[in-house]
Amino acid sequence: MALTGAGPRPGHHPGADRGPRIDPDALRRVLLVRADNLGDTVMVTAALHALRTRLPRARIDLLLSPAGAAAAPMLADVDAVFPISATWQQLGPPPTHAAPQDRELVAHLRHRCYDAMIVCTSFSQSPWPVAQLGLLAGIPVRVVQSREFGGAAATHWVTPPPEGTHQVDRDLHLLAAVGLADPAAPARTRLAVQPAAL
Repeated sequence: MALTGAGPRPGHHPGADRGPRIDPDALRRVLLVRADNLGDTVMVTAALHALRTRLPRARIDLLLSPAGAAAAPMLADVDAVFPISATWQQLGPPPTHAAPQDRELVAHLRHRCYDAMIVCTSFSQSPWPVAQLGLLAGIPVRVVQSREFGGAAATHWVTPPPEGTHQVDRDLHLLAAVGLADPAAPARTRLAVQPAAL
């Protein structure tokens, strides 16, 4: 079953867009991943709100970077945030073996018993290292979008929109492609600013 329609499209890999739509009623614990800069955390709030609208009773957690964690007090649509310094976001000499933080992250994800992991990335980032961690952690549904082949690490591999697409729309495209967002809903970021912060 195609996720976003049949036939070849520019940038479409023949292995993509083949998974079934996800049943929202089957999801009780969801992890959204956006381990990047503070601005990326702000932009992913539109996807978080769309996900909360579609999954009102589910637990939704956000895995983000230490920089993105500065926005944590203003994220109204998540139950918990987990800041991590992930190897897939670091520059420097490559490790010769699995980094302790990656092993700890796999153990943490396994302990949380997530039903689904949704990986949000910019057009120039690969979601595959994160999907592989989700696979190792036993998360049964792993949703990514990419133009590159990444093997079987993801259960739902969505062809992304064109490179010039705004990040908010890119994130919503990913959710809508698997049935976790209404494509006709307004695309707006959403922050809950406390009066004390003004």
